[in-house]
Amino acid sequence: MPPGHPTQDVVAPAPSRPRTPHRFRPDIQGLRAFAVLAVVADHVLGRPGGGFVGVDVFFVISGFLITGLLLREYEKTGSISPRRFYARRARRILPASLVVLVATVIAANVLFFAGRAHAVTIDALWAALFVSNWHFAAQGTDYFQAGLAVSPVQHFWSLSVEEQFYFVWPWFLLAVLVGLARLRRRAHSPRRVAGALLVAAGVASFAWAWWATGANPTSAYFSTWTRVWELGVGAALAAGIHRLARLDARARAALTGLGLVGLVASLVVITPETRFPAPGALLPVLATAALIAAGVAGDGARVLRYRPVVYIGTISYSLYLWHFPVLVFAGALWAGGGPVWYAGVFAAIAVASVLSYHLVEKPVLQSPLLLPRDPDVPRAEQWRDWWRTSLPTVRVAGPAALVVVTALVVGGVVTSSASGDDEAQPTPPAVATPVSAAAALSAQLETAADATRWPELSPSPDELGKEDRATEWVDEGCLKLATIDKLKSRCTFGDGERHAVILGDSIAISYAPAIRKALGDGWTVRVITAGQCPVADLVVRSGDGSAFPSCPRFRQDAFDILKAEPVDLVFASESDDTTDRMVGDADESERLELLTEGWVDSLEALTATGAEVVVLSAPPHGPPLSECATTLNGPTDCNATISAKHRRMNDAARSAVAALDDPSAAHWVDADSWFCTAEGVCPPYAGSAPMRADKMHLTQVYAESLAPVLRDAIRSAQPAGDE
Repeated sequence: MPPGHPTQDVVAPAPSRPRTPHRFRPDIQGLRAFAVLAVVADHVLGRPGGGFVGVDVFFVISGFLITGLLLREYEKTGSISPRRFYARRARRILPASLVVLVATVIAANVLFFAGRAHAVTIDALWAALFVSNWHFAAQGTDYFQAGLAVSPVQHFWSLSVEEQFYFVWPWFLLAVLVGLARLRRRAHSPRRVAGALLVAAGVASFAWAWWATGANPTSAYFSTWTRVWELGVGAALAAGIHRLARLDARARAALTGLGLVGLVASLVVITPETRFPAPGALLPVLATAALIAAGVAGDGARVLRYRPVVYIGTISYSLYLWHFPVLVFAGALWAGGGPVWYAGVFAAIAVASVLSYHLVEKPVLQSPLLLPRDPDVPRAEQWRDWWRTSLPTVRVAGPAALVVVTALVVGGVVTSSASGDDEAQPTPPAVATPVSAAAALSAQLETAADATRWPELSPSPDELGKEDRATEWVDEGCLKLATIDKLKSRCTFGDGERHAVILGDSIAISYAPAIRKALGDGWTVRVITAGQCPVADLVVRSGDGSAFPSCPRFRQDAFDILKAEPVDLVFASESDDTTDRMVGDADESERLELLTEGWVDSLEALTATGAEVVVLSAPPHGPPLSECATTLNGPTDCNATISAKHRRMNDAARSAVAALDDPSAAHWVDADSWFCTAEGVCPPYAGSAPMRADKMHLTQVYAESLAPVLRDAIRSAQPAGDE
């Protein structure tokens, strides 16, 4: 999230010198520390809920420092040198970021299977070109990507936003200032011109961000244009810095208090459900602006100026770059959770960041790399002086880095050896009758739950992707919202005399291969599903938080089709995430009650058509196999358990079935035994079939393997003679 920050290019004045607006600001380093610690804590611990606002703090700081640098250069020379500007940015941004990207790609190719390693490599290329925000926005707005493996370089999106802004802003500012100078509009000072431009761009950006956040929150979050106003607020502070320098002590104290309270409050009152970046980012942006403004003519907040805090701010760029790859790789190597795991992750992040700053970031900034040539000092002598200055740091940090790398390599080898001590456990042979299909599947699940080495899976973990979900979803497009006319004419399979309908969201369509195979040739099966639209009669938001008015219309259209056409059997299922997206302020228990009521209303409408209804529970969630499986671990590292939330969702749907007036009209099928052992352990595969293509949706091959147990479940639910 937080982009690479510019250095403060002036040294701290001696105590006897008058205070100037452009001096070194330790309080800004403290703001950086707050920002990066908030982001790291949010990613590692999952709290505070608003920790991601650290990105917005960085944007304001960056806009303030960079714009101040540009305006001072123009005031001093009458121009802005893009060459010098981008040379400074390259020295600041590229060395550390490229080291992290290269190290991440190497680690991914060692640790992950080929498919995920290739995906990480592609992500890193987008990040290196400073367009990863476009890349991740495209993935985020594609529902196929839901639940897939997290990229270890996903946090580079904010660096891309910032660099895209700075690709345009210096040129635009220079063009306007030079154009006004040529028109001899001297009355317009550079700072006034910059301020006017920033106000106009900021208002337009904020208005766009407000609209885009409501229309497409995921795209808005990653967009450059929806973030311009945040950078612009900091830039406006730089344009008005001389006015801010006149603030008296009382005003500075008030701004400091408001700023600190605003930043702390933003961690609590802002949550992932907040409309963001507009208007949600207003609080952290304005709080940061208040603290920056308060420190222009004063010392700034004392809490931001303590030496440890200032040091964390100094290494904040390296901290930000390294924290997410370390977190992702740690989660892949060792099961997350517990004090020891968290302590280890924080320690690894700290060590990597400190070494990166002292071995890469700081030495490059102290070197003559990309600096203008000094005619009085030969370039070779500059490099020799730099080496003599940097040598003490290399002598201390170099061996430390070697020890850390060696420890990681040895640890990886030990882990790999431990996971490979036992021979791969073969898939049990097919169990012949009279053993039931459920017993055969149970045996496969027990074997998989205890396996210590990966068997041959098809598709293999590195090949798993969105294309391995149900063909009715991937190839036929039967999960898209459609009008009633389109619903009547598409996604119908088979030509049997009996008719069945699959109704629900992406979970329902994940069962489609099993249902079609279980019913056989004597049936015609129609798939009526819409992504994120539940069967239960509820008002929900879409997964990105936006309004979802088309869902109730789709559900009503589906009910109308079932009333108009004869249907013998309806299969209904929906995601465990439904209550998370319900509109309203109800607490969890109230949401579960509403869910039960919504199921009852929908089931009454369905059974009124004369069709029998089978309600299938959703598969329990588990870690995406493409993310969890590595070359150094075994299947038990990817086992999951049945969550309390999943059980509560099942109870709500089961209660709704039991509450119907006609108990024989609808049947509840608890499918947990199809995915988990009797002890509640849920392995990532059974037999040779990976269970999930992501964290919740079944693979085509595993869904088809469920046909025998689903067929038995249908027969046991139906009265004798009704098969």
